Amino acid sequence: MDEAIGSDAIVLYTASKFFRSPPFCGAVFVPPSIMDRLKSLDDSEIPRMLNTFVGKSEIPSELPQWRDSLENSVNHGLALRWEAGLAEIEPTMAIPENERSTAES
Repeated sequence: MDEAIGSDAIVLYTASKFFRSPPFCGAVFVPPSIMDRLKSLDDSEIPRMLNTFVGKSEIPSELPQWRDSLENSVNHGLALRWEAGLAEIEPTMAIPENERSTAES
């Protein structure tokens, strides 16, 4: 992932595949250079239809214009999926890398 961030790539991440987490346990990593561009946009309101998919609590505070265009929300399901995901990621990452890379599915 470091290579992708270094190349100014937005990275979509899921813990629900390799790490055996619940479905839709995902995140988006935005590199600083792209985040700076997003913050500088004058007209950057998120389309209203996304209110059914993403809420204010899922948008970083660095993008207040996006947050202001969304409804207040707390996505308990996403938080619980990440709790389950972290419970799988942490012990998996504790396995030495050479063992992880040779593990069979």
